[in-house]
Amino acid sequence: MKVQWGAHLVSGNGISQWRPAMPPLVYDHAIALQNGDTLHCVRRDRLQLLIRNNRITHLFNGVYDGRDSWCQPQELKPLLRL
Repeated sequence: MKVQWGAHLVSGNGISQWRPAMPPLVYDHAIALQNGDTLHCVRRDRLQLLIRNNRITHLFNGVYDGRDSWCQPQELKPLLRL
């Protein structure tokens, strides 16, 4: 099985010298659902963030489960301050 995940990289100027943030892992291919189940995805991409009142509240990304694809929101806790 191929291990895949999304990482958070940072750069002082946003153009060069990118390096992993600590911790670098942002998400993997398992999505915890509100009912307690876990959705194991084949692919997650096209990351987008929802920002409310200068806080990142949700992660949105495209999800592919091997048969269907859709945009999946995921609430972040604790909220990330900008």
